[in-house]
Amino acid sequence: MTILDKPSEPLSPQGVPGGIFACVFKNTPTIQLIIDLEHGKIVEANAAAEAFYGWPREKLQSMRIHDINTRASADIDALLKATHPSPGHTFQFHHRLASGEIKAVEVSITAMDGVGPPLCLSIIHDITNRKQAEDRILLCQRAMDASSNGLTIADAGQADMPFIYANPAFLKMTGYSLDEIKGHNCRFLQGSDRNQKEADQLREAIKQGKHCEVVLRNYRKDGTLFWNEVIVSPVRDASGQITHYIGSQKDVSERKKAEGDIEQLAYFDPLTALPNRRLFLDRLAMNVAFAQRTKTCGAVALIDLDHFKHLNEAEGHERGDQLLREVARRININLRPGDTGARLGGDEFVVLLTNLAADPVAAAQLARVIVEGLFEAICEPAILGGLTHQSAASIGVVIFPQEKDSPLGLLQQADTAMYRAKESGRNAICFFEPAMQATAQVRLTIERDLRLALERGELRMYLQPQVNRTAAIIGVEALMRWEHPHNGLVAPAAFIPVAEETGLIVAMGEWIFAQACILATQLAEKGSNIRIAVNVSPRQFRDPNFLGYISQTMKETGASPSLLVLEITEAVIFDNFAEAMVKMNQIKAMGIHLSLDDFGTGYSSLAYLQKLPFSEIKIDRSFITDAPNNAHDAALVEAILALARPNNLQVVAEGVETQQHVDFLKGHSCPIFQGYFYGRPMPRDEFIAMMQKQKLISSK
Repeated sequence: MTILDKPSEPLSPQGVPGGIFACVFKNTPTIQLIIDLEHGKIVEANAAAEAFYGWPREKLQSMRIHDINTRASADIDALLKATHPSPGHTFQFHHRLASGEIKAVEVSITAMDGVGPPLCLSIIHDITNRKQAEDRILLCQRAMDASSNGLTIADAGQADMPFIYANPAFLKMTGYSLDEIKGHNCRFLQGSDRNQKEADQLREAIKQGKHCEVVLRNYRKDGTLFWNEVIVSPVRDASGQITHYIGSQKDVSERKKAEGDIEQLAYFDPLTALPNRRLFLDRLAMNVAFAQRTKTCGAVALIDLDHFKHLNEAEGHERGDQLLREVARRININLRPGDTGARLGGDEFVVLLTNLAADPVAAAQLARVIVEGLFEAICEPAILGGLTHQSAASIGVVIFPQEKDSPLGLLQQADTAMYRAKESGRNAICFFEPAMQATAQVRLTIERDLRLALERGELRMYLQPQVNRTAAIIGVEALMRWEHPHNGLVAPAAFIPVAEETGLIVAMGEWIFAQACILATQLAEKGSNIRIAVNVSPRQFRDPNFLGYISQTMKETGASPSLLVLEITEAVIFDNFAEAMVKMNQIKAMGIHLSLDDFGTGYSSLAYLQKLPFSEIKIDRSFITDAPNNAHDAALVEAILALARPNNLQVVAEGVETQQHVDFLKGHSCPIFQGYFYGRPMPRDEFIAMMQKQKLISSK
């Protein structure tokens, strides 16, 4: 008879009747042993214990707990002794099975009431799998902590995917503490440097739940830049749902520097740091293809320093190298964004000018302006070793695209033109194409003649009416025309750009403003209060004497500022918004009206209109032309009119040429019209005669 077969002995945990306990003990699926706390002897074992340990009940009853527990006997004795006065503990041990296999177990010990030696009930749970899982997790944790790469985990379950973990390598690499990065999205490492296409690639990959590898510009806590090679992978649960993203980061700044050094050697001239011949030809090939595809023109300008070898021979190669570096610097600072300056070797430099114009003639004109600027910069005296050196250069220019263009072919054509410049006496600019060279020469002729136009009184003021919805004249725009003594009236498109580029537009703008003031005074004396609008060029607006001239001219002519409107384009505003706003407020304070010209063709927005003191906007003619038949243009015109009303802005529609235009604009409540339908620009005297004929002013 075993201990459980003695019903008179209440061998059970406290409060549990012995009979019930015996029944439960035998039949429970939980592994259970009854142990003598004094000697460690296994007094009883249930069927689950037999199955787990692999020994029959009789064998287990002949064993001590020391035979199963892998701990040292002395340790087990101490535990039994400690358990005896206060039984009620949970331990984790390793138990040996009959097969010799070791299992991790969790043992809960409960005291038992009864006669005889103190006993305890041991309930054993096999936690081998759990321990193995915990060990794997712990190993992963230690491996991540020990990794030399920065490792992070982000929670995909939260909208901003914040970091929930970062290993020591990541913290060391970035300078942040774990508390500082937890709860934040990884984008904070980019600082304000968010315009990175690689970052966009990473965000798109995360959006699609894909693996991604990129290299980003990141910033440490102290603000220093480092190049971060980032590998991000999704972590999915059993159902395939993404729960986290794990990121691996590596500081590859040294590698990027090495790559940059290699690229510098391969593609850049070591003396001047300009692109070398190889890189220049690559860029030229791309731009030729782009020009052919988009039907825009570019140019190649080959620059050769005249008599450079004389400097080398007289002063030595060190002085020659100093000059080459200085010429490279001057080329760089005088190029437009997107253009390329390169050194081919020796004293030869080359410049690639891109996206000049669609028309080859216009492209040649602009190319000459830019090349002349380079020419002047190169020929400025240079201080070399304390001595002044006067440089000179011969420049050959070729416009592309042409038939069967090739980078080497264009370079050869520019070289031919450069030698023509040398043959013509050096220190000159020569275009490869005679026709284009002739056109560029025409531009120089226009510039020369235009400088004399003011002195000779060849400028004329033309006036175009602005009318209201009843066709009554309420205003007029003053336009500038040039009556050339031999060529007659020169189209504004031919001379205004030249005037702007050369700075002559400032004096010409002052002239037209003075004429407008005189006319305003004369019309007011004859009983008319129509407003006269005058265009202001960007260069004129930036002139430091602009405001002073306006004020002085109004004072001298007696013109009322309320009868004057200055038309300003968006280019004026966005060159320097803060400065433009100050100047425009000063103009408004004088009582002069401000009109935003060519509205809709640039970057104007409601925010800017609310900040700037405009009283009027002019819808560009390009929108009016097709508005009656083009839904897109019609919608734009409607939007502009809708934008103007709540902001108390007057609207003038330019380019009104047909009855269709009139009907469309009236149908959309446009208040003011200007265009050929109501009158072409006419000379001053003709306009006054028309006003008198319509009895809008007195004939006296």
